[in-house]
Amino acid sequence: KLWIDEKMLTAQDVSYDEARNLHTKWQKHQAFMAELAANKDWLDKVDKEGRELTLEKPELKALVSEKLDDLHKRWDRLESTTQAKAR
Repeated sequence: KLWIDEKMLTAQDVSYDEARNLHTKWQKHQAFMAELAANKDWLDKVDKEGRELTLEKPELKALVSEKLDDLHKRWDRLESTTQAKAR
């Protein structure tokens, strides 16, 4: 009975619920960070292929560079926003 009463106090404690929510949010954030890390390879591959394309077809350099720059800016913004949420 004492154990149950003690756990009931814990369960009713608002800070317990907040801590549990924080833990769940942290787990989701960690999963999201892992997903970003996994997709960083994809970004590097696209970047490499874009640079190779500009060497093979110099007439596309301006267009490809613009697209790659935009992609990198978006990625950087995503990373910085994600890191800011981690704080």
